Amino acid sequence: MADSRMGNCSGVKLFRESIMSKVKLYILKTSYEEIVPILHTAIDKLCEYRRSKVEKLKLEKPKAEMLATGLLWQHALSESGFGQSLDSVVLGENGKPFVQGIEFNISNKEEMVVVAISDTEVGVDVESKSDNGLRITKRFYTKEEQDYVLSGLTFEEACEKETEEMMKRFRTVWTMKEAYIKLTGTGMKVPVSKVATSPDTLTARVEDKVAYYKLLSYRTHEIAVAQYERPDEIEINEVSLANIL
Repeated sequence: MADSRMGNCSGVKLFRESIMSKVKLYILKTSYEEIVPILHTAIDKLCEYRRSKVEKLKLEKPKAEMLATGLLWQHALSESGFGQSLDSVVLGENGKPFVQGIEFNISNKEEMVVVAISDTEVGVDVESKSDNGLRITKRFYTKEEQDYVLSGLTFEEACEKETEEMMKRFRTVWTMKEAYIKLTGTGMKVPVSKVATSPDTLTARVEDKVAYYKLLSYRTHEIAVAQYERPDEIEINEVSLANIL
């Protein structure tokens, strides 16, 4: 396993929870149009580690997304008392970055960035509610996960009668799978099809390695936070671009 070390707000609706260890979740909802005008000036605000990731990209949109990610990550670490460690990033066994003394993980999707900060290893995934990938359940979901998503229908019937509840269940399983992989830091070494999730118990496992979750709905996105132990607290911090510039 790779080493990953290096209050609810308006607009946040918790739809499932478990008892979790301390986690701070920083959420930035922005837009490509908002970031592009400041792209070339704001990049100088990044530490060397995050600035190099932006500069390696050629296209403007990926650069803007990476900039927003870096700004929120720096803000999250600074707010947690680790601002002095921004240039002390070390890559773990599988390339997952860590800062000594604190655990973090990052996810972004369609103009939303999420950074999870914790005192124990953590994985986070964010997906848009517009995502519709029901057809991949046959390939990537276990039999139990398919039953959970399809609600007793055959695969063919479900594809004809897609409902919002069905798609919500699909996204719940997918975010749990992705957060598990982000937690382990193993990337594609653990195929998503091997991650067996249980939304009813808020757990997932690969063989005997179990992760525990909190799932939440935030505006147009859904978020899964995974850890190896049940955290007892989660703090939601909504951040605007103006706050972190």
